[in-house]
Amino acid sequence: MKITKIEIKNYHQFKNFSIDLTYPQGHSKAGKPLDKICFIGQSGTGKSTIILFDEVENSLYPDVQQELISYYTKIASEAQFFFATHSPIIASQFEPCERFILKFDKNNFIKAIRGKAPEGVTSNDILINDFNLENALMLKGQKMWDKYLKLRKKLILSKDEKEKKDLISQLNKIGQLYNFEN
Repeated sequence: MKITKIEIKNYHQFKNFSIDLTYPQGHSKAGKPLDKICFIGQSGTGKSTIILFDEVENSLYPDVQQELISYYTKIASEAQFFFATHSPIIASQFEPCERFILKFDKNNFIKAIRGKAPEGVTSNDILINDFNLENALMLKGQKMWDKYLKLRKKLILSKDEKEKKDLISQLNKIGQLYNFEN
């Protein structure tokens, strides 16, 4: 479901405020809900005050995502920004108090929870702490982690020096490949 209209009858400075969120006549998608929406608010002084971005990371390489928030906030330092994202790279550029995770509660209503992971942490930390993934490994990585743990256990129990040497070699190989600590 997409939103096609916003109406605010009477709220603070909004009086009978209405915005049609469909493509205009003459557009190839005329009458259909807008795919992207950007609001730019202006105060009485003419300075931009609110800028909203939805999935600003789309089609951007990770290194560009790392610089994006800083770039936007520098070029419009007077503005207040709202970024909607699924990117842990983008999310990690915000303080936990600035990061809101939208989730469905048990009654299927959306609730907002503030972030937990500190600003500037790795994507994996955001995925685990804020997105609540049990781990940030994909299936193959999880299988290799399980294998790694079994090999460590086997190494601890082994009495054979040749076997220990082979197990250490396997552990080092997997550990280096998947960045697991030894």
